[in-house]
Amino acid sequence: MTGMIADQAEQWDRGWHEHKVRQLVRLARLPFVEKLSWLENAQTLVDALALARNERLNGTRRH
Repeated sequence: MTGMIADQAEQWDRGWHEHKVRQLVRLARLPFVEKLSWLENAQTLVDALALARNERLNGTRRH
């Protein structure tokens, strides 16, 4: 993990709010290039999910 101390990586979050805050802090600490890569990967996933949803709704499949 980028710039994260091993002890921090092994800590469990207490509830959704703590998880959300710690995740925002982890993402904020990433260098710009890694943030951009993360966003590109997230967009690829969103596109794949949208395509699968559309195929399911329309009864079509792309080969």
